[in-house]
Amino acid sequence: MPVRPRYLSLDSAKDKIYWSGQGNGRVWQSPMSGGSFSQLVAGVSGKTGGIAYHAGTDTLFWADTAGQTVTKALSDGTGIVDVLYPRAGHAGGLFLEEEMGKIVWFDQGHQEIRRAN
Repeated sequence: MPVRPRYLSLDSAKDKIYWSGQGNGRVWQSPMSGGSFSQLVAGVSGKTGGIAYHAGTDTLFWADTAGQTVTKALSDGTGIVDVLYPRAGHAGGLFLEEEMGKIVWFDQGHQEIRRAN
């Protein structure tokens, strides 16, 4: 059973909701209309934080607050790659600024908003 969602992201075109629950090292998915859920990613090195979905590339991004990374994978959970390491700090909320090609997040440890390409 997944922990209660702490961070959420939606793919309305595919009727999917993605979430992470801080402290469990996993990313989950389910239909937005309800029903069964499934684990997409497990074994994140620490605590999963903010999560964001990019429709143009069908890619999920999430923060690992313990590893201080931002990681991405395809929405089916394959192709996992760290994209920010170890620059992310303790990333909480995560947002994709698609027009400018930026990842924006709140670094809880330093109490600041950060961004990267």
